[in-house]
Amino acid sequence: MRIRDILTIVSLATACLLNPIPAGAGKPSGGGGSAIKVEELVKPAGSRDAYAADINDNGTVAVGAAYWDATWDYRNNYYAVRWTRASTADPWVAEDLRLKFPPNADTRAYLVNDAGTIVLLSYNTPYHLVMTSTGDVIDLGAGTVNDLSNNDTMIGYRSSSESVPLFWASPSSQPEELPLLDSVHGASASVFQGPNVIGWAEDATGRWAVRWVNNAGSWSVHRIALLPPGTSGPGGMNSAGRLSLGLYEPSSVQYGWDHRPALWDPPYDQPPVKLPTLSGTSGSVGAVLEDGTVVGVVTASSKTVRNWLPVIWPTPTSLVRLPLLSGAKYGGTNRVNAYRQIAGAVVFVEGWATVDHAVIWTLP
Repeated sequence: MRIRDILTIVSLATACLLNPIPAGAGKPSGGGGSAIKVEELVKPAGSRDAYAADINDNGTVAVGAAYWDATWDYRNNYYAVRWTRASTADPWVAEDLRLKFPPNADTRAYLVNDAGTIVLLSYNTPYHLVMTSTGDVIDLGAGTVNDLSNNDTMIGYRSSSESVPLFWASPSSQPEELPLLDSVHGASASVFQGPNVIGWAEDATGRWAVRWVNNAGSWSVHRIALLPPGTSGPGGMNSAGRLSLGLYEPSSVQYGWDHRPALWDPPYDQPPVKLPTLSGTSGSVGAVLEDGTVVGVVTASSKTVRNWLPVIWPTPTSLVRLPLLSGAKYGGTNRVNAYRQIAGAVVFVEGWATVDHAVIWTLP
């Protein structure tokens, strides 16, 4: 099922990917009125499927990947795509990025900023790459980037016996290791929150949601809350401290996805609140907007985790399905920009096959 890899990106954002950047205050850069707007990003010429993984804060550049059948020059696979428009009133134009990279490099774009910098993942290597606004390509090796700021700083982690949290002052700089809670447990930097960094770190007591703070060039790590056992995330956090989490519930689904979407509010002295779902009880959460809205997906059926529905939770007790394109059956959310725009895809069922269409949702 080629929605894929949408689950791969959702997982990235949730562990990560998914997460997504917490949205800040500001006027929406597309759409108007009170309705949620969905717009399709046209597929690059010759491609069969496409999904959007991120949209910059200006609302003028989106990135993701598209699936092409095999040719003499390329094998069948997903490859990076960039969509651009001059302003939010203009139509999107798709750009096939295959020629920017070696043949058969399955580079899928998943982060973009206002400067035009793009972060990509190559499953073949598996390495992460950065393409700067001038088109230069930088190989990050095995370091994983979870978030990219508009200042071209990056955060993420490096895998070893224990995960090591990293900060890049620029795409071309060597990463700096962020401090740990202790010397024998790992950590990962997940998402920027203004000048600070949100992520998780472990010590002998368990896994903590943490914040790294930079003071005069020196980083320090601060505990936010001890996460319940089996929790995934945090997927996102807004400035009020609302965390989005996945709660481990092995009985919630028969076929593999075992986390229930939840949120947790300060002072974190009560259990996390399980968010409402639809036919199934499983789901994944990402960004937490400044008004407290949580973005994510839920399973469309209690008997499968292959079909997802894109949703938001405006409150802890309310769920709103994001609109799909006419005829689409399913979909998934990825990252969110500062103006309440969500990158993702919707899925059409065509006989025994599924086809993904890249979309951008704009919240009112």
